[in-house]
Amino acid sequence: MYFTKSKPLNGKIKHRYTDFIVQEIALDGTICRILPEGISENTNIPGDPHNKQFLHCTMQKVNIDVQNAIKSIALNQKFGKTRISFSGLKDKRAVTCQRVAIFDPNLEQLKKFKYNQIKMFDFSWQNNKLEIGDLKGNGFTIIVREIDLEEQEIKTIITEFEKQIKNGVPNYFGEQRFGGIRQVTHLVGKLFFQNKTKEAVLLYLGKTNDREDQEVKEARELAAKEQYLEAFKKLKGNIFRYERAILNSLMKDPNDFVKAFQQLPKNLMILFPHAYQSFLFNKYLDLRQEKFGADFFKVQKGDKLDSEGNILGPLFGADFKFSEGIIGEIERQVLKDEGIELEQFTVNGFQQMSVQSSTRPIKLDIFDFKVLEIGNDEYNENKKYLKLSFNLIKNSYATVVLNELMKCDN
Repeated sequence: MYFTKSKPLNGKIKHRYTDFIVQEIALDGTICRILPEGISENTNIPGDPHNKQFLHCTMQKVNIDVQNAIKSIALNQKFGKTRISFSGLKDKRAVTCQRVAIFDPNLEQLKKFKYNQIKMFDFSWQNNKLEIGDLKGNGFTIIVREIDLEEQEIKTIITEFEKQIKNGVPNYFGEQRFGGIRQVTHLVGKLFFQNKTKEAVLLYLGKTNDREDQEVKEARELAAKEQYLEAFKKLKGNIFRYERAILNSLMKDPNDFVKAFQQLPKNLMILFPHAYQSFLFNKYLDLRQEKFGADFFKVQKGDKLDSEGNILGPLFGADFKFSEGIIGEIERQVLKDEGIELEQFTVNGFQQMSVQSSTRPIKLDIFDFKVLEIGNDEYNENKKYLKLSFNLIKNSYATVVLNELMKCDN
């Protein structure tokens, strides 16, 4: 469902890692810089003249998720990941930069750090670690390729699109929230809420996608059939370490699915129930669009507002209180359509999967939207590319903006 009425741009994103650049914006408005290819500065680390404990730096990464990037630094330092903090997650298939803080690092060891996908630079000593949420937002520079339109038509679409996003777009959670190419995270979360623990674990292990390698698909099919040893042997490489940990647990105790899933790190486990909360929030936005159309952002009876007057939508949990009026009707309809009751958000016997309610703004504001280039796509004959940039506040998704512009599945 699209909120904007501009014509579809279509096209593809993330053809190359460098087509999707994310730069963290600090609370003071400072934007992390990106280093050019072939340049690294992690040897230029200052000593600490004031006995401060935390070394802050910019971490630039390419096609690696934040957790694995942090793990690589921790291995260099020969200590646990908990001594490295950061403010927010970033896309995996992209070039991203963000600030991280390392507690009491070994500087000589850090100078030896070499990892093709990670650069560290712009070092400074501080008295504090970084907390999740300690950022203002993110800046995006994105290339959309394989556009089958003439340059003038692209410009016309962009002009109309810019007019329609001036007052914001619905603040959907992006597809990254639901588990990448398999889009399984929220489905697993729902099964936990339905007290279907075995089904949840087997779905996480066993759901396949055509874009995965054949051996990986075969391994997942074996896991779904509860052939854990055979699946374990086929799932190779560090990328599948979580699946392997669960399979290893099930090989030892094939009936304890809670224990098996608890092999995941706590910060990863909670992604599953939260993903289902996010899925329900997106359903709420869909129903609100169907009900109010162009009046989507108009305050309705029952709407909750924050201190700045922004409308807040529901993140359902066990303690959720339905709103009054038409908004309460929409909230109830979301749960009815999904066959979920509020009490199910408390998962007996697996407390880590239980969630409390919260809220999220229903509007996504887009700042500094700019077209940087339109040209011939060197990777797709007779097609165009569009390079654009924009900024979003934290907890927002660039893919939501791109979906509104492109109006196609990517």
